[in-house]
Amino acid sequence: MAFNDTADHALAAWRDADLDRMCHLPFGTFTAELAAGINLFDLLAHGWDIHQATGATFSCPRTTWIAGLDAAQRVIGEQRDPNHYAPELPTPPGAPAQLRLLRYLGRAAGTEPPPQTRR
Repeated sequence: MAFNDTADHALAAWRDADLDRMCHLPFGTFTAELAAGINLFDLLAHGWDIHQATGATFSCPRTTWIAGLDAAQRVIGEQRDPNHYAPELPTPPGAPAQLRLLRYLGRAAGTEPPPQTRR
């Protein structure tokens, strides 16, 4: 399934949810609003991973990256679990939200050459 299809399914699933209810996930209990944020930053990070591995096109609006970064910071915070997240990497001042999120999640974004599109 393509990333956009996955994102569309996720949006549809959360659209009518009671965002104040609690969601019990294997790694903690969160409001549905924050669980939706976890879903978002997970999709963004792994979508980027797939892009890097395959050279597939991957782009999202700036506001989506900002929302993903906000959710990631709220979930991970100061208690970063090394079993789930790599250490945060330094980010240049004024970096775009995409780079800030990816480096917050420990991805070496911005340090590699762009992937070559497979033919």
